[in-house]
Amino acid sequence: MALQVTQLMDQTDELNISLRLGLGDQHGQAAIEWTVDQIHTDLEVIQQRRPVIRKSFTDGMVADFGAGVGRHRAYRFPFSDQQTLPRTLNILTVSTRRASIRA
Repeated sequence: MALQVTQLMDQTDELNISLRLGLGDQHGQAAIEWTVDQIHTDLEVIQQRRPVIRKSFTDGMVADFGAGVGRHRAYRFPFSDQQTLPRTLNILTVSTRRASIRA
């Protein structure tokens, strides 16, 4: 999806990806444990092509998830996209965030 978006733009300097996961989703025990383990971790993000350390679940940003879902605040989370996309798509800054979980 990130590739398609960048191909539609003349230039992409920054990409902010937000995911919204809900309590009604099915998750395995390992996925739940990994998510909980990430609550207070440092993560490396790429800003202006330079690695920068940030804390997970900080730096909230409101994302619009579309009709029926609406706007939700999402927080930094260590998904791998913020490491791979700057290199593979030549984007200066990439961040990934996870929206707050709601029932």
